[in-house]
Amino acid sequence: MSWKDNLRQASFRGIPFKVMDADASIGRRNILHQYPFKDVPYVEDLGADADEFSVNAYIVQNLENDYDYFGGRDALITAIKKKGSGILVHPFLGELTVAVLGKAKLSESFSEGGIARFSITFVQAGENLYPQSPQDNVGAIDEAVEESLDIAQDSFGEKYSQTDMPGFVVAQAISDLVCGYNMIKSTLVAVKNTIASTVSAALSIIEDIKSKLSFLVNLPCSFASSMMDSFNSFFVLVGLAGDIFSGFSTGVCSGRQVQRFVSDDKIDNNLGISCVKSMVAINRFGELPDIENASPYGGQVEEIPVDNYIRAQEKANRIAYKNLMRASVLLKAMQVASRIDYYSFEDCFSTMSLITDAVDIFLLDMGNIVDDVLFTEFGLSIFDENLYNSIKETKRVFIKSMKQIGATFSNIIEYEIGASNISTLQLAYDLYNDLDRCSNIFERNIPLVKHPGFLPGGQTIEVLSE
Repeated sequence: MSWKDNLRQASFRGIPFKVMDADASIGRRNILHQYPFKDVPYVEDLGADADEFSVNAYIVQNLENDYDYFGGRDALITAIKKKGSGILVHPFLGELTVAVLGKAKLSESFSEGGIARFSITFVQAGENLYPQSPQDNVGAIDEAVEESLDIAQDSFGEKYSQTDMPGFVVAQAISDLVCGYNMIKSTLVAVKNTIASTVSAALSIIEDIKSKLSFLVNLPCSFASSMMDSFNSFFVLVGLAGDIFSGFSTGVCSGRQVQRFVSDDKIDNNLGISCVKSMVAINRFGELPDIENASPYGGQVEEIPVDNYIRAQEKANRIAYKNLMRASVLLKAMQVASRIDYYSFEDCFSTMSLITDAVDIFLLDMGNIVDDVLFTEFGLSIFDENLYNSIKETKRVFIKSMKQIGATFSNIIEYEIGASNISTLQLAYDLYNDLDRCSNIFERNIPLVKHPGFLPGGQTIEVLSE
């Protein structure tokens, strides 16, 4: 069998044509970076490039078309002008999913009658992995978060009740609330790179709501609104918050009027990541005091034995409060994370993973059906399927959006310093032709780099790819 026996009848969208010759362009999307005073360039590989196929095709009059090539010519023109991708049967390469790149050239002449020649360039076409228009990733996260916050508040209103409860149950509930707010205060002051005035403003929000706990303890919906608004104190720290609290709602939870204001301003990388870490630490609220490696921020509570209805409702109230607190802080941490001006893709991805890992722990605890069984004999249920599914869906939206946000940032690469000492200022100019990037180089490599004026010769540090 010769090579000619392997050739395929060429066609596009089912319209056959003859081929004089064909070329293909294949390879990878490599970007060459040549830095000043560096002899060896750096080649950045951005993945496989789209394959292109140039075909010199023709349709000629013959016995099959009754010596009239116009019909075949017009059919191929229609196929070329049709929107979207189609199947190209390439005589040498077989079936390919392609789209026409630019305009095809059609040639006809009196000197060479009875033939239409086409010069067509096809490009490899696949599934559109991204929206036709740029997606508002921050907006998508905000929308999913707000919906989940609504469901979390409704869930708390349904599960939490102090109706006909004795005084010691109410006192224990207030103790739990105070424990939670003290934990929030501890994590707030642990956020690094803050300004004293913003810390003071954030703490004042907590103290204001904390002073009203004895009033809120008997109003589930009002308390839920207050708890969610207390986490806006973190928005104050990073410069995102406007009006924080608009008052109490005493009606049904779904009818509340509570303002959760978040701006679209960008947050400094170090400040934002530190804020997210502190918020995620609150996910440990409700641990027992004797647990190994207990949270340094507090949040430990004594066990409540379930041996009668009152105790069952008391513990159900605590679980509802714990779920409300954890759901609120993790959801709002997503909003902070989506607005950070990250130094690199790795910073973005690690922050996303920090939150999603905490969400997984929360979902695992919330979905423990064994715990729910303990309450069934008292006519109570602590599991809320709507809240569980809502948090799970918000996590999916968060991951999808954060991956697209992260794709806009540079990667971290290793850079070996020469034998002689140089400064971060000189390296910033050598790598990026931008002196302002010196602080990023210094901060990224602490404690190996102890002073921005001296990079250790012979050592390997981390820098951004671009």
